[in-house]
Amino acid sequence: MTRTPLLPIVASVPELFRLMAEQCQLTERMAVLLEHYLQCGDLALVETIQRLEQEGARLRQRNVEWLKGEPALVLDRGAMLQACFFAEALQGSLVGIVLDMDGMGVRGDWSILEMTVQLRHAVERLQAGHERLRHAPAEVGSEIVAIFTARKAMERSYRLALARLLVGERELLQTPNAESLQRILHLFRHREIYRRIRDAGIEIANCGRVLQDIALQFA
Repeated sequence: MTRTPLLPIVASVPELFRLMAEQCQLTERMAVLLEHYLQCGDLALVETIQRLEQEGARLRQRNVEWLKGEPALVLDRGAMLQACFFAEALQGSLVGIVLDMDGMGVRGDWSILEMTVQLRHAVERLQAGHERLRHAPAEVGSEIVAIFTARKAMERSYRLALARLLVGERELLQTPNAESLQRILHLFRHREIYRRIRDAGIEIANCGRVLQDIALQFA
């Protein structure tokens, strides 16, 4: 027996996916602006990213209210709610990266930029996956694979960045002076930014997993 596709016969589903794609699109804008900030250091971008986070909270609330007001929704409501909150958590991670870099006076080095480019790529694939949900849910799998591939690349870059950062750490501790103390501060500040970006990678993986859960409902 041929299974009737779910998407065309449930009018509320495309509208829900449109709302979720809007929330994800805003996350993509934030990731792009983060990358620009690393390249130019323009403080105006910090304020812009913060404003986008506030807009993201509004979109998350709108989407949650929409889900609560749609009792006839046939899809897993829990997965949809997770998608909304995971997207907001990812936006919070992006803002945290910018604020910490600005607050600690950290400039983007090669490792930070590399991980941020990988993160931005993963967010772009997440956005593409949400767009596919609206039009071709059976084709979301390729985007999910790309998200997890970028996440693994971020993890590798993170560990290599730590290894490079910690070269000569023992010598710094054995010869305490003003210069070595400045170097230690540099080390801790950059390690914190690396960790922040890695945390954003964990958030994007969460988003990818819930996207996969939603797509599987069309299998």
